[in-house]
Amino acid sequence: MPAEDRDEILAELAAGSTSGWWDRPIPGVPEDVGTLGSYEAEANELVSVATAVIPGLLQTYETAKAIMAAEGTPPGDIEGRWMARLRRQQILGKVDYTAYITEAVLHTSWGGQDVLREQLGHLLRSQEIGIAGIRVIPHRQTDVLLLHTWHWMRF
Repeated sequence: MPAEDRDEILAELAAGSTSGWWDRPIPGVPEDVGTLGSYEAEANELVSVATAVIPGLLQTYETAKAIMAAEGTPPGDIEGRWMARLRRQQILGKVDYTAYITEAVLHTSWGGQDVLREQLGHLLRSQEIGIAGIRVIPHRQTDVLLLHTWHWMRF
């Protein structure tokens, strides 16, 4: 794809097109991310349970970039994926959102200690952007076995 087409798509994502950013394929962004974004935009309630990383809806740019790099995202695709993630985050404050995060996630410094400090500050300010709640699942919790991250939506 020509660079100018890519730049146009990234600019549209950054501007927050009201037609539904997910309606158009975005180079480097898996199609299911757009599908997820469209579902989240229609949902009344979202619940994320995170066992390994901060949920995407709560990630800062630096955290997201470090996580994407660690999972093998091609460097040229990281910015497009971040813009899609940032666009998804715009639903916060419009939908009832609760995140359950394991304690270990809060100690994992994706991108280094400064990035972790910025990420934790962002989580502490979450009520300012209308997030219903962030709950920490204690490290020694033994009542429920959580093996996988998941995302629940109610319509």
